Amino acid sequence: MENYYSKDLTLLKFKKGRDEREDIQRKTFTKWINSQFSKAQRATITDLFLDLRDGQRLLSLLEVLSGLSLKPEKGKLRVHHINNLNRAMEILENNYSIKLVNISSGDIVDGNQKLTLGLVWSIILNFQVKDVMRNVMEDLGQTNLERTLLSWCQLSTQGYERVDITNFTTSWRDGLAFNALLHHYRPDLFKYKDLQNRDNLYRLNHAFQIASDKLGIDRLLDAEDMTVEVPDKKSVMTYLMCMFQVLPHANLASRANSSGISDVVVSPPVSRKISAEVDIGHVTPRDKGNNLSESAMSMSS
Repeated sequence: MENYYSKDLTLLKFKKGRDEREDIQRKTFTKWINSQFSKAQRATITDLFLDLRDGQRLLSLLEVLSGLSLKPEKGKLRVHHINNLNRAMEILENNYSIKLVNISSGDIVDGNQKLTLGLVWSIILNFQVKDVMRNVMEDLGQTNLERTLLSWCQLSTQGYERVDITNFTTSWRDGLAFNALLHHYRPDLFKYKDLQNRDNLYRLNHAFQIASDKLGIDRLLDAEDMTVEVPDKKSVMTYLMCMFQVLPHANLASRANSSGISDVVVSPPVSRKISAEVDIGHVTPRDKGNNLSESAMSMSS
């Protein structure tokens, strides 16, 4: 009897965690889509699973991302919705070699939440990576997006007090890693050490607000969604790819060689939103929250 209830409780916890992650993905992916629409001055969506069902908004999104002219069928019958979705999926597969495994137009028109999220994630990976990271990966002979992105995060936050990035989930939960990443490139915006005694929600909101107000990085994540036991990996990666797009990356290759991190990344063009990169050599160990004596600091400089 005890084993039965124990297994039942484990299944309930798993389902709760899965539902929680899917809800966070829904919010993050909706914000990402609306960010693309806003840049093109198009109407945004409110319900990811409902608004993509007729295929019209999906074709509109692909127009924004690809520059193609894609006129949808305007009919309200299921057949018109299926035709729009089939056209969108054919473009993804034929033009961009995106393999939509086990995702059909019928799944999307029926509002299948898991498969709709899978479709949008495939779009984010292709277009966000294509616009932000693909050239970097190709130059380095890299094929693994996660490893490249993780290496950049690790290189950019080396030496910061209480920051140890090993994944795209729990390493970001307390907000310090997001702040360290921002501070590494823009130490003029705030003092990292002032965040040490703040709570997680404050630190997360601080990072997201600074990124939005000062660097134009859309606020795709909510602080409350990061304070769960295991934050959603795909949502965190989506946000970090947007940060990668905006933050400059000069001299990371040479720094990686001396750091011992093997998956090196190099610099794409500096974002138009930042006029010039602050010299990262001006960030001292004390700036990173380390409590060092003056003599120790002078020896390290």
